[in-house]
Amino acid sequence: MNGIGTKNEHTLHAALKLYFEPDESFHEVPCGGYIADILRGGEIIEIQTKSLFNLCGKLEAFLGEYKVTVVHPIARKKRIITIDEETGEIVSSRRSPKTGRFQDCFRELYGIKKYLNSPSLTVKLMLIDADEYRRTDRKHRESRKGSVRKETVPVELGETVTLASPADYLQLLPDGLPEEFTSSDVAVLLKMSKGAASLMLNVMTYTGAVGRAGKKGRAYLYRRLF
Repeated sequence: MNGIGTKNEHTLHAALKLYFEPDESFHEVPCGGYIADILRGGEIIEIQTKSLFNLCGKLEAFLGEYKVTVVHPIARKKRIITIDEETGEIVSSRRSPKTGRFQDCFRELYGIKKYLNSPSLTVKLMLIDADEYRRTDRKHRESRKGSVRKETVPVELGETVTLASPADYLQLLPDGLPEEFTSSDVAVLLKMSKGAASLMLNVMTYTGAVGRAGKKGRAYLYRRLF
């Protein structure tokens, strides 16, 4: 069987499976040549912490027969804990300067863009606070800091956003946009790169949440369709 299960996704994946379905008899169910994370009745839940494009095979197999919810957790706050590989002692503990938000999803959603308009697909974004455990790696030095990520453990579940229709995507646009706007307008208000804003609008245009409304200079103008 193909599929991504707890052996690859580790603690975060396993914890979220239990959160969405406490009865483990519905976990890791063979379906259509793959292993569904959760299958109960006519509904499948797939939990994917990163690389959503890896779900394309499963979505191709599942969406014709089942309602599918893809759960994508985003680290809102993260503490990085490094453990000595030999002694098991904590070497350091620090708060990551990076903070996550719902708008970080679009690079991942682009990987499954062609499925986003399926009436059988729902995407659930979930903010989490997590502890990321790393172990020192003196021998191979796989990272610049000499440590390797091993486990991500959720410590608090935050807000969720559900994307089930084109209109749902509009809640991810920033406040303060004019009726017609460019990717630069979005980038400024969300304090993100223009490339990230362009990718966001690319996905939103594909889903039908926004549409092009001409050009302003060399930049495309967009407007909300709902």
